[in-house]
Amino acid sequence: MFGRIVDDTGSLDMFRRTFGPLSGSTVSDEYFSRSRVRAFFDRAGDTVGGYIVNGTPPFRHLAYIPDDQRHGLPLDRAQRIAEVTCIWMVPHGRGPLLRYRIYGRVVLDAVRSRCVLFLGGTTTPKVRQVQQQLMRHDLWHGVDVHSRERWVYYALRREMAAVFLAELTKTAISVLLGRRRRRTGPRRHGAAAPVPVKDAGARTTPSGRH
Repeated sequence: MFGRIVDDTGSLDMFRRTFGPLSGSTVSDEYFSRSRVRAFFDRAGDTVGGYIVNGTPPFRHLAYIPDDQRHGLPLDRAQRIAEVTCIWMVPHGRGPLLRYRIYGRVVLDAVRSRCVLFLGGTTTPKVRQVQQQLMRHDLWHGVDVHSRERWVYYALRREMAAVFLAELTKTAISVLLGRRRRRTGPRRHGAAAPVPVKDAGARTTPSGRH
């Protein structure tokens, strides 16, 4: 599996056609034109995932927030802000390998950029649970302009690498411990206690009768 920046019409159309049914959202040509689109491919050359990084306002995540709530957000407009959007993976590939490959590349792109803060967001609780392992700061939660419950959050560039490595290490340890348990087999519970050897000189009373 490998990933690369795509900007040709065919690859962008493939990205849009795959992302749309999975997310229920679409991506405009205008948004593509001011963003960096990265796609991931399997050995056969089929697209299996991707994401978009955009550093030019207006930001997609903030555009979902109603106007009367957007202007009061605690964002320093003087900072360089970017957003990570349209993260997707094919259903049959949603395992730890592809997930960490994609999010690891997100972190690398963030570290290499000059942006200070990276926005993320979703309408799906399970996606939020995964993404907020990396983007841990809540920015906004409520009903968006399309009447859907939405979460918007962010990460600081200086902390993203350390947070990702910590999560990767935790997952690796969990996987290794799981393999070790499968090799050694389940622990036996309720095994019979050893029968004590009676003293040759001890008196016995059959059936407990005297």
